[in-house]
Amino acid sequence: ARLLLAGNYLTQARQLASDTQLPLDNAALNKPANASPATPGGQEAILYDIVRKAKSDLDGGASYLARVEKDLTPDRASFGWGQLALLSARKQQAGQALQWFEKADPRQLTTDQWEWWARSALRLEQWSQLDGIIRRMPQEVAGKPSWRYWLARSLKQQGKPAEALPLLSQASVGHNYYALLSLEELGNSLSASASKTTPSSADVDKMKADPAIRRSLALLNVAEIYTKPEFRTDAQREWRWAMRGRNDMELLAAAEIARKEGFYDMAIYSAERTKEEHDFSLRYLTPYREVTQKYARQLDIDDAWVYGLIRQESRFITMARSGVGASGLMQLMPATAKWAAKKIGLTHFAVNDIETNVQLGTWYLRYVLDNLSGNQVMATAAYNAGPGRARNWQADRPLDGTIYAETIPFSETRDYVQKVMANAAYYSSTFGHANISLKNRMGMIPAR
Repeated sequence: ARLLLAGNYLTQARQLASDTQLPLDNAALNKPANASPATPGGQEAILYDIVRKAKSDLDGGASYLARVEKDLTPDRASFGWGQLALLSARKQQAGQALQWFEKADPRQLTTDQWEWWARSALRLEQWSQLDGIIRRMPQEVAGKPSWRYWLARSLKQQGKPAEALPLLSQASVGHNYYALLSLEELGNSLSASASKTTPSSADVDKMKADPAIRRSLALLNVAEIYTKPEFRTDAQREWRWAMRGRNDMELLAAAEIARKEGFYDMAIYSAERTKEEHDFSLRYLTPYREVTQKYARQLDIDDAWVYGLIRQESRFITMARSGVGASGLMQLMPATAKWAAKKIGLTHFAVNDIETNVQLGTWYLRYVLDNLSGNQVMATAAYNAGPGRARNWQADRPLDGTIYAETIPFSETRDYVQKVMANAAYYSSTFGHANISLKNRMGMIPAR
């Protein structure tokens, strides 16, 4: 009920209280200023008011809580400090957040709060404190690859590399961002081309005959002939259904079929589901290479990075359109596309045209890169959340790029930056570029 109130889900909290006879005072919740700290319901209303006010005035909320703390039971006061600590951490006020988390009740902390407590210590590079926080986390949180990796990093920073090794070994399983970073900490480099299994003609023919795959490809054909994205969505649903319970060879055969049909997102979807046999050329497809390479070279930007971004933005769906109106391979917002087109002298353009979309998208990527110290991590964050936010997330001192990415307040942008940069590392290996580790790609973020 407290968490519902902290999230401002007032109706749901009241319903829960009604169903379970919790001591919530409806009158006090309606007018918290009149709430009495002498009753449990009044105290919950005061707590609700503190958190609600802190969302617009964090310092004011903290002063309010400090003033009434003596009137609240310890579990209520500590819940309030935990909520204020989370708000502070998300504002990247790490020092203050750490102080308030210390006043919180660990038993009442959510996964989000535990992770932001750890991120606050990480932001300040307080390695010993980070170590302690991760060790106090519930196992289901501490066991995530992210926190295994950061615990290992903290141990190495504290001069305990032997203790870090088993954690890095565990976190290196898989092919995600943290697995790559862990692999590099173990002294290994990425070699995507080393793992490739090719299905036989019989495997491919068997999957082609599958009714769900045939339906999926028929729907894809209708979508492309009539430019009907909704039929493409149905094709995706059929394809995903067909992949349920498949073994690795069947998944790779399906991925190859999808690749040949230009169903690139489903080729990636199938290839990514394999457990032991892999083909990274299917996981990291390179369609439209001629167009993408042309504009990457013209603008002197890393084509592996461009591909990493496109793969995350659209999965190479040319008719992709987001819920907020972004379009095409590089998911350009209408205003951004219009502005970029004006800057490069395009008077008439179709944003979903493959070449035009890549031309405008790479130009904008070069623009944000130039305006953010030539830093790929910041430019990637800017592409997703805007240049102003990317700048605001800088620290007042140079910061390791992995720490900058980990402490981005928006979970969508944090995940986006990590995936784009990991994608870029794989594409770089596929293209035979100079072997730049993911950690080196993340680099250092300059001081604000």
